[in-house]
Amino acid sequence: MNLNDLMLVPAWKAELISLYRPCRQRILIVTDGGLNYDAANGFGLSEMVAALQDTANGGMPVTVTKAHRGAGAGADVPNFRFDTAAVAVTRSNYDQLWLFGIASSETQNTVPGSNPAYNPSLALSNAEIAVVANFMQAGGGVFATGDHGRLGVSLCGLLPRVRQMREWRNIPMGLEGVPTSLARLDTVVNPGSNASYEFDDQSDDIPQRIYPHYRQATPTSPWTVHPLLSSAAGDIDVLPDHPHESVCLTAATPAATFSIPGLSFPEFPATAAGVRPLPEIVATSVSGGRAIPVFAGVKPPVTPRCFGAISAYDGDAVDRGRIVCDATWHHFVNINLNGVGTPAFGGAPRMGLRDAAGNPTPAYRQIKRYYANLTRWLAPEGRRRCPLFIDVLDVRYRFPLIEELPVPVPPVPPFPLLVEIGARTQEALAGTYGAGMAAEITNELAALADAGEEVRDFLVAPKRRGKPREDEAALVSAQELRMAALGGVMLHIARELPATPEELPRALGEHTDDERETALLAAGVNAGLRAGLKHLAGAAKRSVALVKRLEQAMKEEVAAA
Repeated sequence: MNLNDLMLVPAWKAELISLYRPCRQRILIVTDGGLNYDAANGFGLSEMVAALQDTANGGMPVTVTKAHRGAGAGADVPNFRFDTAAVAVTRSNYDQLWLFGIASSETQNTVPGSNPAYNPSLALSNAEIAVVANFMQAGGGVFATGDHGRLGVSLCGLLPRVRQMREWRNIPMGLEGVPTSLARLDTVVNPGSNASYEFDDQSDDIPQRIYPHYRQATPTSPWTVHPLLSSAAGDIDVLPDHPHESVCLTAATPAATFSIPGLSFPEFPATAAGVRPLPEIVATSVSGGRAIPVFAGVKPPVTPRCFGAISAYDGDAVDRGRIVCDATWHHFVNINLNGVGTPAFGGAPRMGLRDAAGNPTPAYRQIKRYYANLTRWLAPEGRRRCPLFIDVLDVRYRFPLIEELPVPVPPVPPFPLLVEIGARTQEALAGTYGAGMAAEITNELAALADAGEEVRDFLVAPKRRGKPREDEAALVSAQELRMAALGGVMLHIARELPATPEELPRALGEHTDDERETALLAAGVNAGLRAGLKHLAGAAKRSVALVKRLEQAMKEEVAAA
């Protein structure tokens, strides 16, 4: 939905969403040290948690458990340990794990029994690391971030994959002395209305500009941003700014083995075809700040450079959980979002990313969409199917599809109609979620096909195959086939369900049935693919026959000459 329509959820859709309680993403947030959940604390996460729970931002419904390794204000679970948690950190209890670390020690807590006094300022014990590692191995989604220097290394920096997707130790904060201090990463590049560069500019209504990286679902698909940065209001290209961030990375040692006592596995495993999915940078930031006065002196100007703002790992191909790392938790805490905690260094209080009336700015709404996209993209593979039925119904009963679908639906729709309806459906999805997430939804739908791994890989995940894609040298367009599959879904739904949304409750019953609804979607995908492949096979035969006739005609002409 467009930003102006965020609160205008139709009654039928709200009712349908209310039935989808099993779709809720169960998110465990864990933090430590001076980070907490207190709305009155600048380093509180309360504003972000409220955004996650607001489905008007476009995310999946969530249930959030707030944990703190010490006695953090606002925590549902204080004094939290992964290895002794009353609710075990497993895939049966949680879908996602979000880690916000500030503690900076790499000295690990000892194994249970040898030192029962757990110290939350120390790093996770091996027993705790094993819990998180097993959660990842079982497909659980993980988000992790810290701040400059070693902030966050205790909670995040020793974990598999996460340890390579972000710098957890070596980015200075600016008071180390020249030349080291010149390497801090400062994204507060706009001095604000008073034309003076100040530390508290991180809490004004001017965010930093980030630069999304673009990608294709298939070699013939349009270029889109990563789904994390997708929005109907335009690609997300803003984040809160901060005078000393860290940097996100791709894997320096992709073939590494992760080992702790009792647990060892390839950190970034390869597929059976030998292809190794690796983290990617999905957005780049620019560090270009000037000198900033602080209580302890002055942070000198930085050496301008670009750096990774967000990194993402998609473990679908190897049955591992997805991971996202962010350059700093200052993209999520109150002081940057709503100005709580200002002024930190004198001057007037700031309101964060809000206008004079206290309303979220357009930039802040885009940042909230980033949070919502995180909840959707990090969802475990099986759980990601849950919202697809609502997504398809939502666009089916909106303009233009509610007016333009053929009535009655042809029992065997022609291929051009399938492709046209598929393209209209993806455009409608992009009108709600942005083009990047619309492509991701198409991927998820195409993956429902009962067509074997080769067909699904052709449509969805080219990197899994470990060999050049045949469609790069063929006349078959993977994008056309994707649109035929999507068109098949929409036409099948139009045939099987009522013409108006008000009739849905009677048609669907009082309770949702995930198996029934997934079967409806899969039947549409399969119908579209069958029609598409049949059409393409016929077109290929006709093309071959035409080429042979032309070749023969040319031979005869040459012979006659």
